[in-house]
Amino acid sequence: MPHASHADPPRESRAASPGLDFYRLVERASDLILIVREGRIIYANPAFAQTLGYAPHELVGRPPADIVHPDERASSRARVEQTLREGSARLIERRLLCRDGSVVTIEGSAFATTFEGSPAVVLMGHDLSDRKRANAALQRAARSEAMSAIGSLVAGVAHEVRNPLFGMTATLDALESRLGPVREAEPFLQLLRRELDRLNTLMRELLDYGKPPSAELTRQPLAPVIQAAVRACAPRGEEKNVRIDNAVGDEAGELRMDAARIGQVFQNLVENAVQHTPSGGRVRVEASEGELGGAPSVEVRVLDAGHGFRPDDLPRIFDPFFTRRRGGTGLGLSIVQRITEQHGGTVEAGNRPEGGGVVTVRLPRDPSFTHGAG
Repeated sequence: MPHASHADPPRESRAASPGLDFYRLVERASDLILIVREGRIIYANPAFAQTLGYAPHELVGRPPADIVHPDERASSRARVEQTLREGSARLIERRLLCRDGSVVTIEGSAFATTFEGSPAVVLMGHDLSDRKRANAALQRAARSEAMSAIGSLVAGVAHEVRNPLFGMTATLDALESRLGPVREAEPFLQLLRRELDRLNTLMRELLDYGKPPSAELTRQPLAPVIQAAVRACAPRGEEKNVRIDNAVGDEAGELRMDAARIGQVFQNLVENAVQHTPSGGRVRVEASEGELGGAPSVEVRVLDAGHGFRPDDLPRIFDPFFTRRRGGTGLGLSIVQRITEQHGGTVEAGNRPEGGGVVTVRLPRDPSFTHGAG
């Protein structure tokens, strides 16, 4: 089957109109142009190829799936088939893989045509990656500013409340010491102790939530940070008869981070996973390479063997004080989100097809945010 390439322009485009060299027009166009026929790329203009880091001839003859993000290959194939059947132009948005493994987002239209006697699909579009990164940065900045104000308020309130709480706890200690064991009073004293402990826990978590980001980030390996978090959760796992499998090794690489704060992220997530996993179940921590805003990142997943998240709860799962657990403060996952965003990352919760929940943290290899913001 003949293939069009940079060196062998499509015959139809060369003969499309007298007096105008459409081939040169397409070759010099800033729009990204791709032609697919019989499941293969038969033409990519220089703008398309350069956006992905290839020479045009390197794409010719390859299946489009080679350059489509794995999560979108099935839908992309279905869209090509639908376009061939219906023939009409369709607005599409696709994530494509570059030669270096990074991801770009393309927006454009696809339409059916006849190319050298055979049905073909033409994609014409432009790179949305810079616009998406800019929008994401603006959204992160706006959220960071809002969360910074909330965090400062929360931390101030927590500091003020801790003083009377300390006085109440000291008074209760003195009262128990003076009264000694009094059977009639014991239930009330125990209730007071539980509630004071609960308030102290809440104040401690509010201070964690309101804590500003570290001004100094250092580049260091991620694996030991996660290993320390898993070790800290091991006693709780043993108590519940829940095994914690840590599959994160040296391949996780290095990040610029505040190790103590990132360690808190994974300790909170593993503790939450253990809490929701029944006796005899397993919690797993794993990592892989990923992308965030078109830049390299590390993706860490914490998987539990519980009932998973309620679908209606997912939009609110990281909201402060939202919890389904009796006695919980509802701040654990909020703290996770706040610290992750302070490091330029993202966190999301979902359910596994085989059952159980999964929380995914994506951290950029080189976070680009202003230290001290948020």
